[in-house]
Amino acid sequence: MMNRFFVIVFIFLFILLTGCNTAKQADERTLAGKQTENPLTAGQLMTKSESPAAKQTDLLRMKSQEKESSKEVESAAAKQKDNKNNQQKEAAKKEKQQQIQQLSFNLTEHKDTKQIAVQAANIRKGPHTSYSKITTLKRYTKLDVFEKAKVEDITWYHVKFGDQNKGWISSNIVEDYDPQAKQKAREKQSDRKLLSAPLVSQMPELPRGCEVTTLSMMLAHAGVNVDKMTLAKEVRKDPTPFSKKNGQVHFGHPNNGFVGNMYTFDKPGLGVFHDPIADLGEKYLPGRIVDLTGNSFDRVLNQIDKGKPVWVLTTSWFSYVPESYWETWNTPSGKVKVTYKMHSVLITGYDDHYVYFNDPLANMKNRKVAKDKFIAGWNQFGNQAISYK
Repeated sequence: MMNRFFVIVFIFLFILLTGCNTAKQADERTLAGKQTENPLTAGQLMTKSESPAAKQTDLLRMKSQEKESSKEVESAAAKQKDNKNNQQKEAAKKEKQQQIQQLSFNLTEHKDTKQIAVQAANIRKGPHTSYSKITTLKRYTKLDVFEKAKVEDITWYHVKFGDQNKGWISSNIVEDYDPQAKQKAREKQSDRKLLSAPLVSQMPELPRGCEVTTLSMMLAHAGVNVDKMTLAKEVRKDPTPFSKKNGQVHFGHPNNGFVGNMYTFDKPGLGVFHDPIADLGEKYLPGRIVDLTGNSFDRVLNQIDKGKPVWVLTTSWFSYVPESYWETWNTPSGKVKVTYKMHSVLITGYDDHYVYFNDPLANMKNRKVAKDKFIAGWNQFGNQAISYK
C-alpha cells in the first residue's frame, strides 16, 4: 500500500515538471515569435530618439538636392541663351548674305588718288556696309583707287593701300589726296587764339556763384586781384522773396540783381544777368569795362584777338536748351523768361571749330566746346558778354 502511494506521488511530480518546461518553452517561442513579427521595434525606438539629428540630415540633403537642381536649371537656361544668341547671329549672318546677294552694281574702271577724310574709316570686302570689315585706317591715309561702283545711290571706291592691300570704301569719307594735308592741319591748329587767365573754382562756397567767380577771373587777368567771396557780397541783389501763386512763380529779376540764395541749393535761387556784373566790374576797373551784350559773337572773338578774355552768360549745357526747360516769372520789373540751365564762364580762346573757356563749376581751364553749339546756347540768353579795355 505504501509502495503504491510513492509511485503515484512520483508520477504526479513528473507530470508537473514536464508541464512547466513545456510552458516555459512555449513562452520563449511566443516571445521569439513576437520579436520575429516586429523586427523594427528597436530601430523605430532608436529613430524616435534620434529624430532631430535625422531631420537635420534630411534638411541638408534636401538643400543639396535643391542646389544641384538649381544648377541644372541655370545650366539649361545658359545653354538655351547661348543657343538663342547663336541662332540670332546665324540669322543676322544669313540676312547679311541675303542683302549682299540682292545687291546689284556695275564695276567701272576709275583711276584716282584719295585719302581718309575722317578720324577712322572702315575698309570692307565689298561696296556696301553689309560686307565685313577688313581693317580700319586713320585719317590722311593714302588710297589708290582703281575702280568704283554705285550701290544704293552711294559711290564706293575699290582701293589699294599699304602693301598693296585691297578693299572698298565709301566716297562719303574720303577726299582728294593732299600730301601736305597733315602739315596744313598742324599749322591751322597753331593759328588758334588762346589766352591764359587764372582759374578760380566757385565750389564749395558758392554753388550758385558762377557769375561773380567768372568776374574774379576776368579782373585777375586785368591785374586786379579780388576774392570771389568779396564779389559775392558786393554784387547787387534783388530782395524779392520767392513765392508761387496759382502755379505762377513770383521772384526777382536777374538784371536788377542776384536772385535768391547764392550760397546753398537748399534755398530758392537762380543767378544774375550782365548789368549788375558790369556795374560791379566798373568798381574795380573804372571806365574800362566793355559791355558787349546784344552784339554778335564776332565781337567776343575780337576781344580775344586783342588779348582780353570775355565774361559770358550761357547755358549749362553749352548748347541749345529746349523750351521745355524754360519758364516765365512774374517780377516787380515785369515778366522774365528764365531757365535753371544757366551758367557763366570766361572765354579764353577760339579756333575754326571750338570755343575755349575757364569753367568755374567744372574747375577746368581752357575747356573746349564746339563753337556752333556754344553760340546757340549763348544766343538764348540774349548774347550777354562783358570784357575790358
